[in-house]
Amino acid sequence: MMVLTLLFCLLSFQFQLPFVFPARNISLKCMQDTGEFLFDLNSMEPKDYALRMYDSVGKLGSDILHGNVDRLGSYSECLSTRAPSGHFHGQYCKLHVLQGGVDYSVGVCVPDSCMEEDVTAMSQLDILRFRNASFLAPPLFTMNASSLPVRGVARCATGTFPLDVFVAMCLFLTLLGLALPLAGTAYVAAGAWQSDRFLGAVDCALKCFSWQKNMPAIWTTEMPGSPCPALNGIRVLSLLWIMSGHTSQMTAWLSLDNVLEWKTRVLKNPLYLYSRSGPFYLGVDTFFLISGWLSARSFLKMQQSSEKGITANVILRYYCSRLIRLQPLHIYSVCLLVGLFSLVPWGPVWEVPKFHVDNCRQAWWTNLLLLNDFLSVRNACNGWTWYLASDFHFHLTTPAIIFVYGKSKHALVLLGAVLFLASFTATAWLTLAHDLPVAVPSEASKKAAMLYFSEYYTKPYCRLGPFLGGLLLSVFMHQNHQAHILKCKVQALLGWVCSLSTLLAVVVVAYALEDTSATPSAAALYQALHRTLWAAAVGWVLLACQDGYGGLVNQLLSCRLWGFLASISYACYLVHPILIILYNGLQETLIHYTDATMFYLFFGHCLLTCIAGLALTMFIERPCQDLKRCLLGSMPARPGTL
Repeated sequence: MMVLTLLFCLLSFQFQLPFVFPARNISLKCMQDTGEFLFDLNSMEPKDYALRMYDSVGKLGSDILHGNVDRLGSYSECLSTRAPSGHFHGQYCKLHVLQGGVDYSVGVCVPDSCMEEDVTAMSQLDILRFRNASFLAPPLFTMNASSLPVRGVARCATGTFPLDVFVAMCLFLTLLGLALPLAGTAYVAAGAWQSDRFLGAVDCALKCFSWQKNMPAIWTTEMPGSPCPALNGIRVLSLLWIMSGHTSQMTAWLSLDNVLEWKTRVLKNPLYLYSRSGPFYLGVDTFFLISGWLSARSFLKMQQSSEKGITANVILRYYCSRLIRLQPLHIYSVCLLVGLFSLVPWGPVWEVPKFHVDNCRQAWWTNLLLLNDFLSVRNACNGWTWYLASDFHFHLTTPAIIFVYGKSKHALVLLGAVLFLASFTATAWLTLAHDLPVAVPSEASKKAAMLYFSEYYTKPYCRLGPFLGGLLLSVFMHQNHQAHILKCKVQALLGWVCSLSTLLAVVVVAYALEDTSATPSAAALYQALHRTLWAAAVGWVLLACQDGYGGLVNQLLSCRLWGFLASISYACYLVHPILIILYNGLQETLIHYTDATMFYLFFGHCLLTCIAGLALTMFIERPCQDLKRCLLGSMPARPGTL
């Protein structure tokens, strides 16, 4: 080994490498193995394993002007190499380099005896060379690159993430969620018994998890407790819109080799409205509208079923029903992400999955308490579940609003106006205070984008408008449920014109504000109003379809297929980002954006999401709802969600 170390020193001088052996920075074993590798690579007849290790190193590619600066290399080729001496095998590391103002990543293959600190030190000393050419060749168009200082930090791939107590608990709960349906199905198939109270409870619980009970209920095209068939179509189309935006943007953030082309083509072009999910995820505001509409209807039914009206018991049952509706599948999705991501052998783009697992390790309790829209927003566990926390916080206000409605309709109007004004004012003030972007947070600076999500986008006081609009619409329709609200076709026509014009204006104005140097006050006004206006316009569609003036739109939204998809929509919302992250994280090369590529990715994710959503609905969501009714007795129809 000492001979190899001496040869490495001679080799360094031969190729003019600015290298000495600072033992405090690079371990002796790493120096010896790296010396063997570089000697075998730079000899007159390089050895095959050394050539394959070098071949797996990331090289400069084309299309750099469109953002192709990261060089991942070949992860699998690196790991497959073995030194003939048996001293080491290939280890894939990624160097994050800042050189000449250019930030890029380079995949390198080094002996597995080297730690991340060793690889970082070798990159800074520019030791890794082949024929006097550095492994870390600077990016094209960097002038005088050889004289620029290189600052690189190495991160080495571990394949699977380390297991700990938290991961073990998540894996246990994930497997339990799979075992209970299997046990229930086998129990029902073998024949049930019911001998006493205890066994009766076990009997009921196992039957709730059985496929024999859940499959027929899921496949029905009628949504229980849904008085408006068009609601299913609105819910599903909004979910597909959100999934399309997630497919495009979650892929673009770290997985595209032409991300600048994607930004130029997609973010500035209104034709890609569906691909980028509107000015920014207006489908979520449609969800809030639906949730508000169903929450009022559900609580009003609970109030009517109570002889004493609104009591503490009714309110408590309402809150418990909502929690039981949301939390079992929500918490299971957290366990599924942590358990699944900890078992998957990741490739060269493991950072995003690891980020999510680490976040859940630190912030899982915010999901459990439904506080993830206020706490740990920047490092959220299952970041897309902020919606559930805000939705539950909105539901906390429903009993108070319905109570005011029962006392005085004029007081309800006044309360609604005050709440709308408070939400609009808070949103406008935050937009002005932080200079928030209007429609394209990904185009803003990193600080502005972070503030957009943490201070505005996830905050319930900024997103109250759509939910409150849905709740008030439901109260209004409940008040006039025995008579048609729209009296003539002229009213319906005028309403449709206003609704469609509002939907169009919300989108067009967003692009206009982004394309021009709009005044801060104009941006703040748009930010304060546009989500509520969008929800109001969609609310008109719901009202018109319910009142018989929907026409072709009502026929489309009331298609029986939507009923089945709506029944699994909650599970689909929770699981689809997990599938997108899983797919992107398993890639060994960056994805090249084209319209056809995104089209196929979207439909592929939709298919897998429907399969996974159906499984989660059948394994977790519906059994928990049936178990609630079995153990706690029947309760009025639950408020809807996604």
